[in-house]
Amino acid sequence: MIMHDYSLHQIFAEKMGQGVAYLKRMPNRILCIGTDGGVSRAVLKKICPNAEIDYLENNEDKIAQEMAYIKSQQNLLQRIKNKSINIFRQPENIQTNHYDCIWANMPLYSEQLFQQWADYTLENGVLFFCTAGNQTLKENSDLFKQNIPDMHDLGDIIQHNNWTDTVVDSENYTLTYETANALINDIQILGLNNDIDKQKIIQTFSGSLKNISLEIIYAHAIKRFRQPETEKVVQFYKKNPYQE
Repeated sequence: MIMHDYSLHQIFAEKMGQGVAYLKRMPNRILCIGTDGGVSRAVLKKICPNAEIDYLENNEDKIAQEMAYIKSQQNLLQRIKNKSINIFRQPENIQTNHYDCIWANMPLYSEQLFQQWADYTLENGVLFFCTAGNQTLKENSDLFKQNIPDMHDLGDIIQHNNWTDTVVDSENYTLTYETANALINDIQILGLNNDIDKQKIIQTFSGSLKNISLEIIYAHAIKRFRQPETEKVVQFYKKNPYQE
C-alpha cells in the first residue's frame, strides 16, 4: 500500500525509473534522499530487486510511513530474517564512496547538495534527481518559495560539483484542484513552500476549479572519475603502417 498523498511523487518516480532501467549495470546500493511513503522504493525494487536501499531522512512521521510500507511488503521469511534498513537522520553519518546510485525524488533544493551526494557515491555511480522548476505555480508566484535556477544553469551546477555526462530535461503539468485544502496539501508534500499562509489561500480560492502549473526538472549524471595527483594516464596507440 502506497500513501495516496504521494501520488505526484509516483509520477516523478516512474519517470526517473525509466532512466534507471536503461543502465547497463543495475545499482547494488542506493541512497534515497528523503522518503515518500514507499513510492520510490516500489519503483526501484521493480527495476533492481536485489539492491540495498538506504535513506537520508530526519522527519520521524515520514520515516514511520516508509517503514509501514516496507513492513506491508515483507513476507513471513523476510520478517524472520529482519534485515535492517539504514535510515540516516544526519548526512555526516553516511559513509563516503559507498553508493552506486543516489536517488532524489523532489528534495528541497540546495546547490551544495550535489557535491555532498557525489561524496557518498562510488566513481561511475549515478545520480537521478528531480525538483520543481521556476515555472511552478506561475499563477501565484508568492506560493512558490524555492530559488530554483534555470534548467540549463542547473545542468552546469551539477557538472561543476563532481558529476559528468549530465542530462537535464523538464516536463510541465497542469494540476486541477477542487478545494484549497487539496492545493495546500500538495504544496506542502512537494516541499514547494513550508511557510504558506493557509488562511490566505482558503480565502482567495473560489468555488470554481483551479488550474495550477507545475514544472518538474529531471536530471541524471555520472560521478566524475578523479585521477589521483600521483598518477598519470598512459595511452598506447597502434603504429601507423603508413608512417616510417
